Amino acid sequence: MILRVLDTGLMPARRNAAMSAALLAAVDAGAPATLRFHRYPLSCILGRNQDADVELDLAACRTAGIEIARRVTGGGAVAMGPGVLAFDLVMPATMRQAGGIRGSIGEAFVDVLAGLGVAAKLATPGSIEIGGRKVSGSAGRLGRRALLHQATLILDLSRTAPLALLRRRTEGGRPTPDPRHRVTDLRQALLVPRAPSPLAGEGGLRVSEGRMRGRDSTVREASHPSSVTASRRHLLPQGEKEWECGVQSDLTRAFAAAFGLTPEPALPSAAEHALAEDILAREIGRDDYTFNGASCMEAAA
Repeated sequence: MILRVLDTGLMPARRNAAMSAALLAAVDAGAPATLRFHRYPLSCILGRNQDADVELDLAACRTAGIEIARRVTGGGAVAMGPGVLAFDLVMPATMRQAGGIRGSIGEAFVDVLAGLGVAAKLATPGSIEIGGRKVSGSAGRLGRRALLHQATLILDLSRTAPLALLRRRTEGGRPTPDPRHRVTDLRQALLVPRAPSPLAGEGGLRVSEGRMRGRDSTVREASHPSSVTASRRHLLPQGEKEWECGVQSDLTRAFAAAFGLTPEPALPSAAEHALAEDILAREIGRDDYTFNGASCMEAAA
């Protein structure tokens, strides 16, 4: 069986959310398992059931020209940008299988980071940490016959929307009253130099740090020791595209192996593009859906 691997690159935030919904509908209807990598412009993405006024500093978002979208999966609001690698993994699944699939994705994800020489931990079912700081979060949605698992990997915080735009953190799928954030990025963990940027707390809006106060959970270490020594981190390619594409390739291989699938590069079908455009026009692209949380894409569930 194959794993379709798509890379739709950088797209507007709401168009990205619409494509995620379209791919869930496609796999629900019989399309093969699909992995889509994508990037967002500077944006804040709300969870499916969140209140925009509660979760985001909307006035600051407007002033800074930050895009705002509502995704079709649950979880908390996140700050996005070109420095965050996002992916959708859509698998044929039943409700009974969903938990096991999410667990396998998390384990494979941690093992990829371990292979880079990074001591990552699966701190909660939807959160991966490096040194006590969050580097990846995820959320999911179960359709009729398929599971949409959405996750992020923070590659470079200097190329994301300021975390100060988020009024609250979400831990274990639940919002907390503590608005502080404690995150890191893979570039820092790999010691790859970067230029200063005002985007994410480096000379611009400051990012407050606090301890992660998520629900109690068992911290999972990588299942195998690192295959890359710490000294090799300095040999990583310096070009933005090169090392980030390498991480993407590692994730592709790991997810395919976890489910016994053969990865095959592909493009979204014409029908998927058409459905995404329809969803964008009917719902996800509309301000009343984004800011009021309209019907939440029941047609794609």
